[in-house]
Amino acid sequence: MGKRHPRRDLLLRFLRGEAAPAESRAVVRHLLTGCPKCTAVTRPIWLLADGVLPAVESMAGRWTSVWVTQTADWATQTAD
Repeated sequence: MGKRHPRRDLLLRFLRGEAAPAESRAVVRHLLTGCPKCTAVTRPIWLLADGVLPAVESMAGRWTSVWVTQTADWATQTAD
């Protein structure tokens, strides 16, 4: 990609994990240059993921805990 910027649709496909491996490598190399234009496109999505992912992981952990507890309770009740 050199000094050229990746197209906006490629940046978005990259962020969704839909870019081909060669495209992803090129985008990463470009973003590592600190390009302000491309960082402006990607930053809001990175920030969203940084805020949402921990919340989803936390909820998943809580639901797993509830499921394990409930399953153990059911197993105890059926064993009696």
